[in-house]
Amino acid sequence: MSVYDLESVDPDAANTSHALVLEQVGTGARVLDIGCSTGFLGEVLIERGCTVDGVEVDPDAAEIARKRGLRTVTVMDLDREDLAATLEGQQYDRIILADVLEHLMRPGAVLAAASTLLAPGGQIVISVPNVTHGSLRLALLQGRWDYRDTGLLDRTHIRFFTQESILALVEEAGLQVARLRSTIVDPLASEVELDRDALLPEIVEWVRSEPSSFDYQFILVVEKIAPGQVRRPSPALEQAVVLPEMVEAAENGRALLLEKAALAAEITSLRRKVLTMRDHAVGAEAELGTARRERAIMERKLAQAEHDVAELRASASWRVGQMVVAPMSKVRRAIRGSA
Repeated sequence: MSVYDLESVDPDAANTSHALVLEQVGTGARVLDIGCSTGFLGEVLIERGCTVDGVEVDPDAAEIARKRGLRTVTVMDLDREDLAATLEGQQYDRIILADVLEHLMRPGAVLAAASTLLAPGGQIVISVPNVTHGSLRLALLQGRWDYRDTGLLDRTHIRFFTQESILALVEEAGLQVARLRSTIVDPLASEVELDRDALLPEIVEWVRSEPSSFDYQFILVVEKIAPGQVRRPSPALEQAVVLPEMVEAAENGRALLLEKAALAAEITSLRRKVLTMRDHAVGAEAELGTARRERAIMERKLAQAEHDVAELRASASWRVGQMVVAPMSKVRRAIRGSA
């Protein structure tokens, strides 16, 4: 079964993309859920009076979605088949692309195709993960990029979006953004693998202060541009409600990081002292080695000199010199005595 299957969705969980998508779809609408999986979103929408069709690549998941009440579920590969041609003649008030575009080779083409299925005044509701979330920034600083089965680094993601790039994709598809929201997760509270003990508090605080660092997923409501209408500028980003427990967790995490930073600084200081002592010992050992080499050289020179003197004494010229020098010494002493 698909790893994206959910038994149920809590529509009141304000800080989840599913709840925000459901909120934007509303009630009593004709809905197309592209990438509907097992129909967990469609089931909630049907309870709200919507008529829901689905598109799904996994036949087994599609069958479960039908059992959950979706009117039709078309099994198709969006990278290989034409969405607009397959569903030609259908019109929908709301089309959902929840966590789908990042899995596609040509997300812009699929988005443009989906727009041809909109009824007048219809809208497309999109959710995509944010590749500039603080946890991914910290992971890259540590040289990490570890894929998982789900989440920001879902191993099946082949496209990664920033706020700017998803807005550009919408514009390239000939659409405009009516509303832009995000779910929020503290950079240290996501599923992304981090060596939290090695993070410096200053780095964490800097990352937290950067734009979009808390934005975990972007949720967009996009629509066609009416004939003669000038494209509206993209609206300001609205963040989901910050839950009190998230704030408390962030503060606790900050305190823990400060404590670990103090310990790390103490360890670093001790390491520097050890390295300094080691350097002094290495220097002293090097000086001792130099002195030993110089002594060995002097001993070799002394031995050579003694050897040369021995050879000279043994030579004939030495003996002759001694025969001349000795008598002359006696004469000099006699002269000094007479004087």
